[in-house]
Amino acid sequence: MTEIQQNHQNAQPVASPLPKFEVLKKHLKNQEDLKEDISVLSFMVTTDIQQYEKLSYMQTMIPKVGTVLEKIRKHTGILNDLQAKLDVSYLLEALAATKLALKDSSDYQKTAEASLNLSLRLLWDEVKLRADSDVTFDELVHQQQIPLERCASIIVGSAIDAGNGLHKSGVDIAKHRFSRFQAEQTGQSTRQMLQDIEESYLESLDEKNNLYPTFFIRRMLSVMFLLGRVVLYDSDDIPPERKKKFMWIADLTHYMCHHYKNVTGLNAPFLWLGSAIAIDVRLKRTSMLSSEEKEKLLFEVGIFLPHLRDTVKAQFHVSENVMRESQATVDFQILTVLRALVRTYAKIWPLLNEEKRQELEKEVNEYAVELLAKAEDTKKTLKISSSCFVYVGKLMAAQQKYQEAAQCFSKGLTSPFAEMDRTTFFPWACYNYARVVNQGKASNNPVWMHNVLKEVVERCWEALQYKKSISTYLFNRLKTEYDMLEELMMPTL
Repeated sequence: MTEIQQNHQNAQPVASPLPKFEVLKKHLKNQEDLKEDISVLSFMVTTDIQQYEKLSYMQTMIPKVGTVLEKIRKHTGILNDLQAKLDVSYLLEALAATKLALKDSSDYQKTAEASLNLSLRLLWDEVKLRADSDVTFDELVHQQQIPLERCASIIVGSAIDAGNGLHKSGVDIAKHRFSRFQAEQTGQSTRQMLQDIEESYLESLDEKNNLYPTFFIRRMLSVMFLLGRVVLYDSDDIPPERKKKFMWIADLTHYMCHHYKNVTGLNAPFLWLGSAIAIDVRLKRTSMLSSEEKEKLLFEVGIFLPHLRDTVKAQFHVSENVMRESQATVDFQILTVLRALVRTYAKIWPLLNEEKRQELEKEVNEYAVELLAKAEDTKKTLKISSSCFVYVGKLMAAQQKYQEAAQCFSKGLTSPFAEMDRTTFFPWACYNYARVVNQGKASNNPVWMHNVLKEVVERCWEALQYKKSISTYLFNRLKTEYDMLEELMMPTL
């Protein structure tokens, strides 16, 4: 057992790195008490949970967030206060991000989706009020009756109009951008700490980046990036109407990013992510496609793919984020965009003709090598690294390089964070490992087969012990591959 795994097993509740606040009062005297609870708690939570320590910390904060949100349901008038409304929107986003990362309950996906919808609705309701727009939230996000690019234009224009007067409201928006874990002050009052952080934040801004006008659109994009990905956690085939709904959200996010850039001259944070989500939703379950459907899929993916390639070629600097990012955050963002690119090529590779494969192979494999190197460097600090090994393996498998693929899957399964997620990542990685070994049995390399069989069979057997926690869809596929592996094992006994 690795040191990280041992620490996880013996983990005690992680203390906040901030001074201890009495956030939740036993008896609320009035709405001002609740408003203070919301304000302080929104300062203490974070959506920046790529590192294990931060995710563990947020796991301890979720019950507090849940308690406050429950009280808000009984005191909905609190949302008439602008600061409280913005803080609640951020709490909901932090709750959803943590739920999706932890997958800690049977309804985690439902909770996350509902939280993100409400978070986005609160933001748009304020934009609609301030920009004097008559377009409703459902018309924009759900009914899909307005042309896509027109819809993106309305949202971005209205959000910037709403933000233009925000500086006069006295609302504190700095705390929604500052990473809570960068606060090192101790022994100060909450008010003083917030003031110090806001001053530090504002000092870090370039003068051309006007903070207030872009606040609402950046907050909305942040929520929509998460909302668009919720459907990717569906374990079974997605009903057509649900897939259509999330393709709309993903595409809308993509066009909002680009309209934001056209209007302001600035890159939206994670501009490329809108493209990545639009691709991912389309590539969810691509088996059994007709020739016509394959052509349509490749055409649509081809619209978004250049944005990912351009991001990688630009070496993905994140200075546009205007905050002093931690190295872990920068590494996470680089891993995410490279992983999105490799994952996309792994998915579409079987759909390409031979001429197109030969044209792309060198460039695509360079992305894979870069992703492997970055994953190796960060495997002890970032959970995402485990999945990066697996996605490179899937690309190698798609290219019928089965031995290279098996090595990648083995690395993913033996990385420090792999065994912490026994109900999703671990069985998924085992399934891919087993599948590639079964595919490689015809490679006429008995030495390799003998060496790899023992490990992959043991790993799959471990994963199958979690039958009650694994989705039926994944369990059945894993069991089929495992049974085939056992047949291969027979002659070697």
